[in-house]
Amino acid sequence: MPQVRSSDMRKAHTQDMKNFQNSRKGRDRIKIIVLTAILLILLALDWAVLHDIFEGEPNLYLEYTIVMFSIILISAVIFITLKRKKRRVNIT
Repeated sequence: MPQVRSSDMRKAHTQDMKNFQNSRKGRDRIKIIVLTAILLILLALDWAVLHDIFEGEPNLYLEYTIVMFSIILISAVIFITLKRKKRRVNIT
């Protein structure tokens, strides 16, 4: 049975860690892209909703519901982002 040197094991472990970090960075990039797209769509929707509100649309239930939903969603994104950054600072 061939013997495995500890330096070979360290190199393999280092390579595994690099692969893990790269895949993690890729997933984080995808999350950021998707989140940015959702927020841009939400801001465009809010723009249209606020236009209807200021123009004097007769039935504003849907418009106010969309505005409240976007406020909640944007607040949640900000809260989660700040919480993740705080956790990253504490780890390193």
